[in-house]
Amino acid sequence: MKNRTGAASLALLLTACSGHMRSVGADAMHGDGSRGRSVYLERCAACHGAEARGTRLGPSLHALAPSWNQRRIFAAIEEPEAPMPKLYPSQLTRRDLADVAAYIDGVAADK
Repeated sequence: MKNRTGAASLALLLTACSGHMRSVGADAMHGDGSRGRSVYLERCAACHGAEARGTRLGPSLHALAPSWNQRRIFAAIEEPEAPMPKLYPSQLTRRDLADVAAYIDGVAADK
């Protein structure tokens, strides 16, 4: 029984480390906000506005609650709720997600 538990734990660890399990990892916390602004302007501004103040298509990002940190922003872009389009992985890379999350986190902090 002990060997089964150890083997199962090892299999789970190897699966997690190989990237087969979806997770918001450390890369989500080290985005480049200046690069994120460029990605934001290219992919997000049409709905949220060039200054992230919102449009009739998307809400202002300046009003995000303090609980919306980079990790939560990353997750919301990675697996968006309707009507927000799913841009990952077809149009955005994980690096793009991290950078946009860093930019939006900075915008939200500038309220």
